[in-house]
Amino acid sequence: VLPRDASDDIDLERCLRDASIALASRDVPNAARAVEALARGRFSPALSHSKRAFELALDACALAMDTIRGRDIAVVADAHGLAASAGAIVAAVVRATELRADAYALNVAGRCVIDLLRVIAYEGDAEMSRRVSTALTAQVLALGAIGTLDAFAFVASSSAAFGHRGAFESPQSALEYAYACAYALVGAQEGGMSAFGALLEAWETFDEGGEYAALRRSVFAGGALKLVLEHAVISGAVSRLVALDVVRGSVGHCRVAHAYVVGAMYKASVVLRDAELREACVEAFGEQSRDVVSWTTSSGRRDVAAEARAFAFVVAMTTCLDVDEVDGTLRLVTGVVAQAACRVLSLVHGVLLHSRARGASPHDASRILRDLITSPLFINAPFIANVVSKDDGLGLSGALVTLASYMYDTARDIESSEWANALDEMTLINARSSAYEFVLLALKNATQGRVRARVIEAVHVLTHMEFARTTTVEYAQMLGTVASALSSPEPQLDSPTSVAFLSMLPDDISNEFWRSDGVLSARIHLTLRFLPFITSKLSSERIVHAVVPIVHACCTHELKHVVKAAHVAYVGIFHARPDLHVSLFPRYLRAALDAYPAMTPIEPFIAAVGIVTKLGDAGNDLGVVIAQEIAAKVQRMDVSPDTSSSGAATDRLDPPVEPLRRLLFQLITLVDFPLITSVRDIIQRAVLEAPDRSTRAARHRALAFTVMRCPDYARKPSIVDWVVALSSKL
Repeated sequence: VLPRDASDDIDLERCLRDASIALASRDVPNAARAVEALARGRFSPALSHSKRAFELALDACALAMDTIRGRDIAVVADAHGLAASAGAIVAAVVRATELRADAYALNVAGRCVIDLLRVIAYEGDAEMSRRVSTALTAQVLALGAIGTLDAFAFVASSSAAFGHRGAFESPQSALEYAYACAYALVGAQEGGMSAFGALLEAWETFDEGGEYAALRRSVFAGGALKLVLEHAVISGAVSRLVALDVVRGSVGHCRVAHAYVVGAMYKASVVLRDAELREACVEAFGEQSRDVVSWTTSSGRRDVAAEARAFAFVVAMTTCLDVDEVDGTLRLVTGVVAQAACRVLSLVHGVLLHSRARGASPHDASRILRDLITSPLFINAPFIANVVSKDDGLGLSGALVTLASYMYDTARDIESSEWANALDEMTLINARSSAYEFVLLALKNATQGRVRARVIEAVHVLTHMEFARTTTVEYAQMLGTVASALSSPEPQLDSPTSVAFLSMLPDDISNEFWRSDGVLSARIHLTLRFLPFITSKLSSERIVHAVVPIVHACCTHELKHVVKAAHVAYVGIFHARPDLHVSLFPRYLRAALDAYPAMTPIEPFIAAVGIVTKLGDAGNDLGVVIAQEIAAKVQRMDVSPDTSSSGAATDRLDPPVEPLRRLLFQLITLVDFPLITSVRDIIQRAVLEAPDRSTRAARHRALAFTVMRCPDYARKPSIVDWVVALSSKL
């Protein structure tokens, strides 16, 4: 199989005629088009056109070499295209016909291709080589297909230039290069092994400038190499002994390409059920994992080479872990892969901090980040998450906690600068969502069936990554699972789980800017959403001193969803601790009414009032205090209509004052019997203080509807009589 798709629909006779005319006239542009069309043909021993195509390809190599040497800008791009097509034809004909047995023809073709490759790699324009990268890789592919000692010797001596000349600039060139590596192993006895080792050097061409475009291309090329070698070994084109030699030779050599090579050999060993080859691969992976561990635990200056090796290791290992059994030979390496994947994903913010530190513009930083997140590791983040967490999450929970903490801290650092405002928003969102999707899926799998034991870790990860979340089914499922674990019964108040949860409440809300911190606000919001599930497990003293100050401060937050979560948390406190109603509710009531309707959400406020009036201790007059405060707020809103619409969208038919008025009326159906008379007098004044009869009648009608819905038949007859009597005073 060759990397270029061949077609039986190509008119080879016509293509040969056009190419012959163009080459004879040394018309480079037309020759490039004609030879490109010829390269799409299918060559086999049964076709007489193969020999003519081979001869024309060698002529095309000579014309391309002369043109590139001449540096004629007008035709140099066409010359590179001509070289690419010519090399592809040479490779296709040699591998598909009896020319493999013609030593003279192979030597002639080898010398011709070597001369052309030498010109492209050493004399031609480097930028043009990268623009038309298949010009170089097609010659490397042709030399691999030729497979003579001279061909492999030249590849071995010249491979250092291949990476710098753009061997991986396009998917086609990367695939051609991968096939050249496979051909080198096929011809291992003719010097191909040394050429194979030299070809792998192209993956050691690192990008030292802080950019990730080259790394992304090398990872894609590594995937092509892995796929080609895997099929070459499975098909028998590369012998088992050669595969063993390659794997054993990689032990002790921590190189980028070796991760892809060993990954290919491991998958082939699984298919072939070759235990010896598999054991050799496991040994090689163990050596590579030690190098990756040293990178994941390092800090300080960026190590580009170690970074590239880690990318290759994670990409290659995850495909191997996917075919490994749950208790298979690679199980102990799973933790290393998980930690390396988390460290790689942390580069989402790492590259931004690095770019900012070296003075790069936000535009350049966004481009670098885009190059990073379009690499296979980020594209396949969900797959990697499922693979590294399919067993018991060995070493994963700690790595996720570390990643979440790093992402949270660096996000606050990045967002606090004006520099971040000019970053490309969609690129940043996509980058963070890739990291979040990995974290969410890995956390879900790692805690499955044991969430109670790891609930604090799960809460830490989810709250610290909330700023980057994307709403998915898995997100809703994970929140439900964690909430169930938090609300599970505990043998005592202030249990270790409850106290550990309190330790994760934000303690950095003392400065004046915390309300405008979007990253901190996201963490606070999710923490407040979890808080009601843990409140019943806390002592009253702990609630008063550790919980209420934060919840009360959040009631004045700038974001409405945070404010609503704070009010819901208050509802949970009042429901769990009736003994705190008298001490906590009056302060909450005044604060909530002062912020209504601009910020206070009416639904949780109504719930809080209902809980306190129905579940409170008997003997206190809190119900009367509530009625007085609400009546006073309603009166102020009636007197000053602007108050009812300040900071909130209003409904002309049901302005914000009306839900509050209905709540006041409903108190008559909720308070204890000794307080009914006092509350009734407050409501009566609220109804009759309207300046005109129509308004009084409307309020009386609303009161009547509220009373009619009262389910308490012990009190309903008396208050119905009162409502009827009140109608005569309108």
